[in-house]
Amino acid sequence: MQEELEQNYEVYEEKDWKEFSHRYEELEEEMSHREYTVEERKQIRKVQGKITAIMAKRTLNDFKSQLENLPSLLQQVLEETDGFLQGLNEGLQENDEESEE
Repeated sequence: MQEELEQNYEVYEEKDWKEFSHRYEELEEEMSHREYTVEERKQIRKVQGKITAIMAKRTLNDFKSQLENLPSLLQQVLEETDGFLQGLNEGLQENDEESEE
């Protein structure tokens, strides 16, 4: 499971992450019903740590991508807001003109 994640995490899509997370949770549930030696638990925790690190790295990369897209999103919001304000202003002016007649 760890090897699969290490090899594929960079190309995983959202559905792949959901599937992996589901399988990982099932595995953890299954493991919680077994007894392990200290050495086995140490190895399990090591693998869990590596998997958690990869998942955290993915989350940070996603966040970084969102931040990189923020300026263009803000520009789009500003442009759309400008259009809305223009329409609002024109509508108010039309109403004022109709009231004056």
